[in-house]
Amino acid sequence: MFHFEYTGQGWQHFVSEAWGECRRLIEVSDDQAASRQIDIYHNGLILTYDRSKPRDAYGMLIGLRFSLKSKWKSHFPDPRFLSLSDFDEVWRAASSKAVQQAAAARLSPQQRHSNQ
Repeated sequence: MFHFEYTGQGWQHFVSEAWGECRRLIEVSDDQAASRQIDIYHNGLILTYDRSKPRDAYGMLIGLRFSLKSKWKSHFPDPRFLSLSDFDEVWRAASSKAVQQAAAARLSPQQRHSNQ
């Protein structure tokens, strides 16, 4: 298992494509597939994906196989490797914020204003 982050773009054919650049953190499991992912956009929105929720209207868990060879790095410019504890810390914070954003998105503008 390993963890890394890189700077990427929103997903083509998804709403997030228009959001531009994001910081993407990926956990790759021993089966060489992504198991968790965090997308942090410059506009403040955060998306989280794992195998139980691999996609939504905004993006998806990356479907690439990460072989033991470093060939996969050609798809990810300047990856920076992370420890499990560093990834988990961001995952917990991002998951909490993503849940809050999802709840806010379901509220009408009037409800959002009254909750502030």
